[in-house]
Amino acid sequence: MPGDQGHGDEYGTMAQLDGSKRRASGLCELLKLTDCGHAPFRDQPEKTLSAVSAFLDRLKSMRRNDPLVISLVASATRPATFMQLVLPPLFPLMREELGVTYATLGHGGGVF
Repeated sequence: MPGDQGHGDEYGTMAQLDGSKRRASGLCELLKLTDCGHAPFRDQPEKTLSAVSAFLDRLKSMRRNDPLVISLVASATRPATFMQLVLPPLFPLMREELGVTYATLGHGGGVF
């Protein structure tokens, strides 16, 4: 993840930016700009664009196994997708059959 921020940012601090890098998993690079406020893309567009382009180039050059990762994530989210797409249209029938409220059905779906 790229992180960019100006030293003059009125909404954030460099400590917050450093904390984001510590918590990030994977590639993370920071761009700390002097004479820059909250919007590096506006205050220093050339440096920001150059840093983001270089970051993306490094990502492209990394060997990745994206199809495997995508298939694993898709497999892990199948039950949630089923719950979100298939069950809610059945809630009126289920509510009547089970004698429960919509809130109970929604809560049960949220557990899964």
